[in-house]
Amino acid sequence: MTNQQNIDTEPAGEIKPRRNWNGWDVFFFVAPCVCIILVPLGGFDYLCGRFFPLFYSFLICLVYPAIFILFLFLMAMNIIRLFYNYRKHAPRKKVLIITGLIAPIVLGASFVIHNNYSIELKLHGPNYKSFTSGFGDQIKSRTDIPAIRDWLKTLEPEDYSSDNIITLQKNYPKSLMILKPSVICVSADENGNAKANLSWGSSYAGTWGVVFGMEDMKIPPSDFSRHGECRLPVEAGVYVWHDMR
Repeated sequence: MTNQQNIDTEPAGEIKPRRNWNGWDVFFFVAPCVCIILVPLGGFDYLCGRFFPLFYSFLICLVYPAIFILFLFLMAMNIIRLFYNYRKHAPRKKVLIITGLIAPIVLGASFVIHNNYSIELKLHGPNYKSFTSGFGDQIKSRTDIPAIRDWLKTLEPEDYSSDNIITLQKNYPKSLMILKPSVICVSADENGNAKANLSWGSSYAGTWGVVFGMEDMKIPPSDFSRHGECRLPVEAGVYVWHDMR
């Protein structure tokens, strides 16, 4: 009689269902969402206003074409993925691919609305608000506002007028020049006190600036018409603005 050896075998582990998505599925969905947050929703413009206002036009010319190329790539790749071996895809995989195709379509539509119809639809141009908000945060953290007001107090009425554009013979203080403005205009506010309007701009990005006045200077409300300005207060008597052109 032969001895039979009992061979213990390990129970087979549970077979986990294979996931229907991979890294490309994540990329094709996340990339358009990130682009929507950066441009149509204003994230890119806020960062430019907060950290790189002097390079705003350059960054627009760099980022916008890059996003357009990404849009074309996403559309082409998702169409190829959808029709290549379409019948062999599991239903969940088809849903993922279709979602990846819809995401860049939403991105393209949001860009069109953002750049062409924001004022007509009373969205008031998210880039104006976002850039101006970021620029205001930079002014608040970087500028010595009391020093600018002390300089404004030294000006005599004959150094400025209510006609808005005045050429001063006096040297501008370092507290102003550290901002490297393109234009500085000094004029009288509604109380007769001096105020300084610093501005920057380009033909593509528009014009923006900051107005420094005394604490009792009134800050005008935003005008979101085609030729108006978006204005945001920094503190009493100081506000930043961006034109709506």
